[in-house]
Amino acid sequence: MSQTEAEKKAFAEKVRSLSFSTGAANSKGDNRSAERRLGRDMDAYKRLRDDGLQPPAIRGSSDLEARAQSSVEVETGEFAKTDRQRRVMEQAQKEIKGGGE
Repeated sequence: MSQTEAEKKAFAEKVRSLSFSTGAANSKGDNRSAERRLGRDMDAYKRLRDDGLQPPAIRGSSDLEARAQSSVEVETGEFAKTDRQRRVMEQAQKEIKGGGE
């Protein structure tokens, strides 16, 4: 299989325009902060599990632990916007866990 002259020129142009980036090599600060955030999330997840709660994921658990005002918010990963909404969510959770009673 031989290349045509046009293919050779196109390949040469591609090679000339090729560039490389250092990418992740320069992002040590980003990696460290991500590792710290994940460490905080893992610690919070463990504390929530020790309290008998089941967060939806490890990531974001420290935010849930800090902001959630009810167990239903922790377990759904969603924050109620009002006290009324929180009560409705808690009642729905009780009905689900209690078999609809």
